[in-house]
Amino acid sequence: MKKLIVVLLVGLLAIGGAYYGKEAYEKYSKEALYQEALKRTVDADEIEASKDAVDLSWDECKEFTELLDSDEYNGFYRVTFDKPKDIDWNEVLADGAGIPREKITKKDKKFYLDDDRSYNSLDYELIAISGASIKDYIYKHTGTSIDLKDDLLWVYNKDKDFYYKELDYLQYKPCTCVSGVKLKDTYVLEVASDKRDITEPNKKMVLVKTENGYVVKLSVNMWEVGNDKKLTFDVDIPQLSADARLVTYQSDDAHFDDGNSARIAIIGDNQLVDFVNLYASEDDDIIDIRKITHIEVCDLNCDGVNDLIAIGYDNHSILKTIIFTTEKKYDDTYGLFTSSDLSFSLSNELADNLTIDTVKEAIIGTERKANHNWQEAYKQFLKVEGSDYGETYALAYIDGDDIPELIKNATGSINIYTFKDGLVTPIAIELDYYVTGEEPYQYSPKNNWIKLHDEESGSDYYTNQTLYYSIKKNKLERIYCLSYDYDNTADEDNEAEENSLIATVKPTDYTKNIPDEEVMSLIEDIEENEFVDLVGKYTANELIQLISNKY
Repeated sequence: MKKLIVVLLVGLLAIGGAYYGKEAYEKYSKEALYQEALKRTVDADEIEASKDAVDLSWDECKEFTELLDSDEYNGFYRVTFDKPKDIDWNEVLADGAGIPREKITKKDKKFYLDDDRSYNSLDYELIAISGASIKDYIYKHTGTSIDLKDDLLWVYNKDKDFYYKELDYLQYKPCTCVSGVKLKDTYVLEVASDKRDITEPNKKMVLVKTENGYVVKLSVNMWEVGNDKKLTFDVDIPQLSADARLVTYQSDDAHFDDGNSARIAIIGDNQLVDFVNLYASEDDDIIDIRKITHIEVCDLNCDGVNDLIAIGYDNHSILKTIIFTTEKKYDDTYGLFTSSDLSFSLSNELADNLTIDTVKEAIIGTERKANHNWQEAYKQFLKVEGSDYGETYALAYIDGDDIPELIKNATGSINIYTFKDGLVTPIAIELDYYVTGEEPYQYSPKNNWIKLHDEESGSDYYTNQTLYYSIKKNKLERIYCLSYDYDNTADEDNEAEENSLIATVKPTDYTKNIPDEEVMSLIEDIEENEFVDLVGKYTANELIQLISNKY
């Protein structure tokens, strides 16, 4: 009997050991597969080209549409990345990403309101997510372990390891999986935005299925879907992007609703750098190109930066052209701008023979000169820039040389250009002089000084200051500031009358540390010079004629 019991016990232990050994092995195998999926490098192009890849069914596409519409995965659709380190986690987590939320207490609300980023007000639903939950979410979906404390724009409570955020406007973007392929556990999807717009291109996404959901490997823009392949090419405009690519969308492309103008987009680093509609207006007339036939990239306004010539058929099937210049903006970046005046004049004058060559000849001439003088360069620049929105122009001898600067005056701001190495070169763009009134910038001829008088007032203060600038190495540099700060807090009636205010004089030097008395003396020397308004006086055509006749 004892032997029988021992045999039974041994048998039971063997069976139990085998069962639990199998369960442990299966658990280990699943974890190993999961870890492999997290670490795996995936090439979407190779998968799509593989003979073993299988197209997704309609039902499978529908399942991925539902997945990407969920809080948990929609953030990955909204961002663009090809490596986990490039993921914008502020965007992915913007709506909470479906991560379980912590209970909000009165102390949590107080902590949030005491932080400067809350602006001491609570206007929307406040949520809290633990740091541990965020780390788990990131690891589960990307296989990376990162600390977001310094990067996540949420309010962080170190004691509780909680992140707080107000849910104001949802960042959720609806989308549809339109096609895809699968190779074993890996899926390559094409996902389209439910919004038909050039700023919402289709996305290529790569997901790997695991026991814990999906690992997201890739989410990149597909700009060349629905585009005109013949009019899509790399362009030499490094000011827009080092790898700038021009992509053309005709008006009947899938990106747009019927009746829209054709569009040109500039793509760099898989992002939209800029885009233009093939549309221009002047008084009651319009140019509305629906079918682009030709595009040329070349420098038209003699500034050393390539511009665009586009020719195509408008909504009445008449051949037209639109000129786009690549120009520097106030923040030192570049963008595309429509030259309406020139586009209309060329479309009308060349109506019987409108080609890229005739357009270039009309703007540049029959032979492209290697080196212009300043007169030729300014006239070509003015011809292309025009006075589309009432811009006026002038010449001003600001610095001490014999070549004048070119002034472009738009509503509330001015641009200053100079002539250097045969090119029109921007010195300052969109200098705003409507700070407190309509006083323009002023300059002292050939003394290289530009100044701006500025005022600002409130219930208990009044500031009156003059800023002094100088051109150095083809850039406008702020040199001095003379500020009179008036304070009327000592006034019993709190009346902001200048004669009742207490004034403090603050002369400032921005270039070197010198005593206030010396700065004041230097400013007084500057003010002994004559200053005149730095404003435009002529239309583009008027200044072209003046340069031709006088210089």
